[in-house]
Amino acid sequence: MRRSTGLPAAALPPVFTGCGGGRGGQDSRVVPRMTLAASTDQAMAMADRWDRVFCSTLLALRDLRRFWVTVNIQGPGQVNVGR
Repeated sequence: MRRSTGLPAAALPPVFTGCGGGRGGQDSRVVPRMTLAASTDQAMAMADRWDRVFCSTLLALRDLRRFWVTVNIQGPGQVNVGR
């Protein structure tokens, strides 16, 4: 079923003219696409952001392992320290 826009098909931009059969006779719309250069730039920026997140998380975990915490034991008895 087609919805009417009230405008003749010639007045609509080519994106909305329903060219090339859609699902069950509905309008098929052309999806805007990025150029190869734009998508590559976006992918590189995304990879750079995730690399920074990974490196900062790795440094935080390393710092947690590096510093020893002093443990004071109040009562006498057997103490097992595992590594």
